[in-house]
Amino acid sequence: MSEIEHQSLCQLWKAQLGAVLVVFAMALLTLGSIEEVQGELDQIYVVINDEVVTRTEVDRSVRDAIYQIRSRGEVVPKLELLESEVVEGLVEQRLQHQRAQELGINVPIDQVLVTIKGIAEKNGFSMIELRQEVRKTGRSYDEYQEELRQQLIVKKLVEQEVTQKIDISEEEISNYLDSHKPVAQDISYNLSHVVIKSQGDRVSAQVVADQIYERIVAGASFDIVISETLHQLSTINSADLGWRSSDQLPDLFITSVKELDVGTVTRPIESQNGFHILRLNGKRGNNMYVIDQVRLSHILMIANEFRGEEATEEKLLSLRERIKSGAQFNEIARLYSEDLDSRALGGDLGWIDLDGLPSELALAVKHSEVGQVSMPVKTSRGYHIIQILNRRSEDISAQMRRKEAEQEIRLSKFNNSYKLWLDELRNAAWIDYKLSNKI
Repeated sequence: MSEIEHQSLCQLWKAQLGAVLVVFAMALLTLGSIEEVQGELDQIYVVINDEVVTRTEVDRSVRDAIYQIRSRGEVVPKLELLESEVVEGLVEQRLQHQRAQELGINVPIDQVLVTIKGIAEKNGFSMIELRQEVRKTGRSYDEYQEELRQQLIVKKLVEQEVTQKIDISEEEISNYLDSHKPVAQDISYNLSHVVIKSQGDRVSAQVVADQIYERIVAGASFDIVISETLHQLSTINSADLGWRSSDQLPDLFITSVKELDVGTVTRPIESQNGFHILRLNGKRGNNMYVIDQVRLSHILMIANEFRGEEATEEKLLSLRERIKSGAQFNEIARLYSEDLDSRALGGDLGWIDLDGLPSELALAVKHSEVGQVSMPVKTSRGYHIIQILNRRSEDISAQMRRKEAEQEIRLSKFNNSYKLWLDELRNAAWIDYKLSNKI
């Protein structure tokens, strides 16, 4: 090839390359990013108003769905059926995101991070382990974080547009209960358990067990007695067994537990390991639900920019000292408590189930005697000092049935309202399926 021909070809190649670069640059200016250029080249699966769902998005969502199904140990359905369901889910997702944007609903990043931390803790993961689990799904951590933010936005939207508009009357609950008679159930027991190991010295173990039993029967708190004894002896183990049916209990325990009233303890029960004492915290089944309740008062103080955490705790400690010196708890609560709902009542929260309290307060209640004022306890609401006014065992089966009935009615109404609301969003939108999602 001559030098002239070579130069001509070079000039032609440069001219063509220049034209390509100009077109590419214009595309970047028009679309804003390389990713958007790639998106334009992707197949459009469905158009929802002014947004699109691409073939790539559908494929990725199908992969995610398959991963989730398999992780639950379930059988993956036919690909065509799964893809159809995924596409409809993406359409509904886009419609809800658009509605949230229209209403100005958003979720700050801090709330997203708190939610992610909660997810990690619930699954027993560190944050590093959670990131590793996310990568197994084929997504980056940033993508996961954004997806979760969008889910929280939708949750907030549905709460505003659907959930808050659901009303349930007492008459509806009564009618539901009349048409849904309770079914007899096996009795279950909520138990706390302590074992005093004999370790070759049966007599000493029995002495300790008898002392524990006698203190509790005399009126001392089970949890306080066990806590004090645990600090003194290494031969004792204790645990909350939670709810157990008769067939989940050792034969050794069944007879003693069946004879207990809620709030009482068994006499020491001997086994090969040592001596066991069981406390009955609750009993349910056969149209019965008996549990421990406490009549509780509290004083709440919340840290702020003018009074920090340490100063807030110190203030409560000073109020506690005033009460111990003779000041009335209810009068101090009326003057200083920042819980507006209970302040006018002298901090009285009424009769409460321990399950209805934050875990920190429930633990403080378990380790407090009637009339005693606790040390400051920190919860998500702020700092509390509490006083137990009384304890009782109460059959709350009627309340529980009404609560369950309300939940069933609410769920039914929510499902119907949510479907109607989604239908309204669909009817008001322009949806164009470019690729068939039909089977």
